[in-house]
Amino acid sequence: MMYLFIGLVLVPLHRKSVWADESECNLVRANIKEKVHCSFVEGSEDKDIFHYPCLEVYVNITLLGQEVMLYHTENTVNRNPKCSYIPPEMENYKKVQQHVKEIRDNFRKHRTFLCHYDPSRTVESVLLKRLYPPEGLLIAFAWPKIMVSLLQ
Repeated sequence: MMYLFIGLVLVPLHRKSVWADESECNLVRANIKEKVHCSFVEGSEDKDIFHYPCLEVYVNITLLGQEVMLYHTENTVNRNPKCSYIPPEMENYKKVQQHVKEIRDNFRKHRTFLCHYDPSRTVESVLLKRLYPPEGLLIAFAWPKIMVSLLQ
């Protein structure tokens, strides 16, 4: 049953993640755009609920010599492709604004870091962190077997 769940839920997420290779990235620029509307429902009318500062980070992929937008994870690309980072908590705008500024300043301080890119170059962006790395799929398949063997 667990393997069915893994096959139906996790495998498609891993296959959909095209950012398979890793390279060194150098910061080109990191800027904050004020109050971007984040709509979780397409065509949402209530524009005052989800506003947050939009951090845009552009990097140069050392291996390819190409300037592209950096996203935090795969979910960031899907939720709002205009912003590199989406804050986890959005209740207090001042705290969110401070949090986003700290992240921007951290990028400016540490200008070189590893990032994940699409080797086929069909996607013109890179990720800071992969939610669905290959080793995660291996662990997902091995975990039920390990648990069953421990219980016996």
